[in-house]
Amino acid sequence: MSGEHDRQKIINKLIKIKALAEKGSGGESAAAAKLYEKLVEMYKVSLEELDSKAFELIRHSWGYKNSVEKQLLMQIIYKVIGGGNYYSDSRHLEIDCTELEAAEISMLFNLYRKALQKEFDSLMTAFMNKNDIFPDETARLYKKHDSNESSISREELEKIRKMMAGLDEIVTPRAAITYQEGV
Repeated sequence: MSGEHDRQKIINKLIKIKALAEKGSGGESAAAAKLYEKLVEMYKVSLEELDSKAFELIRHSWGYKNSVEKQLLMQIIYKVIGGGNYYSDSRHLEIDCTELEAAEISMLFNLYRKALQKEFDSLMTAFMNKNDIFPDETARLYKKHDSNESSISREELEKIRKMMAGLDEIVTPRAAITYQEGV
């Protein structure tokens, strides 16, 4: 029984590597293709054996940290599979899919999750700057900030400026009071 279980694990791994070879980008795809060919030969797995397991539906699970990641994961599953019944708790989402589909979902989720976090960081910076969420001289522990300390590239600054232009400015109670006093 253990030998069959090990064989299934090898086949599942090969299916995932094949998915990466077919759907990966650049050098990642080429490296996966070479590894796939090497492992198929090493483990003497036939293409028929791979194909028979490639369409088998198995319950797969992915973890997520928050509602934004859950929404992203659900959208990726929708992109790859086109629908299906989700099973979820507060930090995991499960769906029945093939090994190939699961490998693609995992690859895209890792890729888009990192990209989304980077975009969110830029958006947060734009939001804080647009709404001037920084201390002024009235803050008890105010310390003047040296604006020459910025480690943000020119491209990122331009991107943040464009984001700021598209954001609404929030009128805070303090700003509303100051505005009324000046009237």
